[in-house]
Amino acid sequence: MHTLDYWSWFMSKYNPWDTDSDNEGWSSFFGTVIKGMLPKFVKWGPEALCVAASHGCYLAVKELLDRSNDDAQLRHALFEDRGRDGKHQSVGVAAHQGHLDILTLLCEQQPAVAAHLRHRGPGGETAFHAATAMVASRFEPAVVAALVDAWPEGADLPGDHTTPLHTLAMCDTGEDGYVEAARTLLATGRVDANFVTEEGSGALVEAVSRGREAMVEVLVKEGEQV
Repeated sequence: MHTLDYWSWFMSKYNPWDTDSDNEGWSSFFGTVIKGMLPKFVKWGPEALCVAASHGCYLAVKELLDRSNDDAQLRHALFEDRGRDGKHQSVGVAAHQGHLDILTLLCEQQPAVAAHLRHRGPGGETAFHAATAMVASRFEPAVVAALVDAWPEGADLPGDHTTPLHTLAMCDTGEDGYVEAARTLLATGRVDANFVTEEGSGALVEAVSRGREAMVEVLVKEGEQV
């Protein structure tokens, strides 16, 4: 019964948006579970952290990290890479889900979090790709900004096919947030707005083809595309 599914089930019962939720009680509960199943969490390592991040369960993530501050073995296990079969690590998971609070907490765990921050997920994508392809109901540009603060060098690293800026240019919904995120990436001075994929597609071409006037303006003016 003490499996990752069991851990996931616990978090499925917690609703972070429930204003009547007993957060103190939940924190205590997660802390008790972690303490009682500590060898399991060491064995699961980053998977336990990724499951909590995917559920948006800030309290569970915080309890894991707080416990690891006094347990070097647990901390090492949580922040190992272990590959994850091409999936994103905890930072990428939080970014993809748009969980800014969890992402911020994870990024504060330097230098331990370095491997997760720089991890390559599906298609060689970084956490920046995960953020720009966010699946949250509302795109949160602050997630991209948090990654820039934590790892500015990663802002323009390409995956197998696209850069994070290219991914933003291809998004068809919610103009304002994507434009702000593009502006944040370009402001690093590290992003090549003229990057072209092997298929001959670039961020400006994608934005123009989709009629995204605000994105085109940012790419032209701030990306110096003329």
